[in-house]
Amino acid sequence: MLRSARGIPGCSVVTAIGANGKDCGLQVGGLPDRWFVAPGNVPKGVLQDGVTQADVAPGCGDSFVGELAGFGASVLPAAPALGPVIGASLEDGLRFARDAYGVAVGEHRHYKVPALGFRGIPIGFDARKVVANGTLPVIDIAIGHRRPGIGMIGMGLVSPPMQCFEQAVRALDAA
Repeated sequence: MLRSARGIPGCSVVTAIGANGKDCGLQVGGLPDRWFVAPGNVPKGVLQDGVTQADVAPGCGDSFVGELAGFGASVLPAAPALGPVIGASLEDGLRFARDAYGVAVGEHRHYKVPALGFRGIPIGFDARKVVANGTLPVIDIAIGHRRPGIGMIGMGLVSPPMQCFEQAVRALDAA
């Protein structure tokens, strides 16, 4: 879905995003062959017994991509039972949704959320809106341990680094 924006001159729609437990990177439609990378943010949330926040690695995995398509923390009000699992309240979920609509490209015409007044789920991040609003998308994510081989130690929330969006917007403006 998001790849359809690749190669559109000046397009600031995020077409790819991911993190590897160290760095986070994204691509935008107007510069389809460039990655904008910064050190990844560390998730916060509900951790297993015996681990602390100091054990948590920066975000990793494909949860970031799911959020681009509108499936994740931005629609937490559609699954309020998930909130306590990731360390979010109902109010947090409503704020995540409101903020996501502010940086989204649009709303899905078929996937509607009753708890949000039957609005369509917010889809696509616009890097220019993220920077202009100062609002980062929120990602719900499995939390991994800093030491390789230990694996998942909890569930929580993380945002991509603002630096990735800022780099992309500066590059688009310079192109």
